[in-house]
Amino acid sequence: MIEKLEQILTAREQRADRIRRAQLAYPGHYIISLKLNIPGPDKVTTASIALLKIAMELLECSLLGTDLQIRYRKSTSSAAGPEAIYALLYCPQDGRETTDTTPASATARSEVDFVNNAVANSLASKEHNYPSSLRQKIKLLLVKIEETDPLGRLFDFDLWYEGKQIKRSELGLPARRCLICSDFAIICSKEQRHTLRELQLKIDALLRADPRIKLE
Repeated sequence: MIEKLEQILTAREQRADRIRRAQLAYPGHYIISLKLNIPGPDKVTTASIALLKIAMELLECSLLGTDLQIRYRKSTSSAAGPEAIYALLYCPQDGRETTDTTPASATARSEVDFVNNAVANSLASKEHNYPSSLRQKIKLLLVKIEETDPLGRLFDFDLWYEGKQIKRSELGLPARRCLICSDFAIICSKEQRHTLRELQLKIDALLRADPRIKLE
């Protein structure tokens, strides 16, 4: 078990290094890291590989019809689980200058409201922000996948632009919720409120309920 934990920690360090190298190799690009919320030592399974594929398809479908082009994409698996990394470039089709300060459109505003409805209980006393830049719009797109897809709780999208990680708080959105009790996930993790078995059973139920996942 100790050896497995060391392998997972090493794989996470290697992932962080790949993200850094992608930022250096693709300046001016939006770097997306995709990993999975799969607890336990065995993170590479038939189901987790299928789960990553679904998340990638959802992301790529969300980019269709936008001015964002995928300039780099690579998926891999390690002791830390299946993962993928993307480099997106903003390529406006109407001759506009490439910038990250594009004003939010009415569509973007409605999408914020849509995401907020998905996490309405968390926003009861918190004012949200409409996206005021392209990086915020991309982050909103990622949050929308995480919050609205039936398997979205198992997806973990992170976004970087110009060396900075773009977080939910930049849009005034709350942190992610626990799979089991719907409290903030970071609190449950720190306090170890739920056993590994409880989490695995919940994830198994989510996977079995989704027709896109074929369990053996």
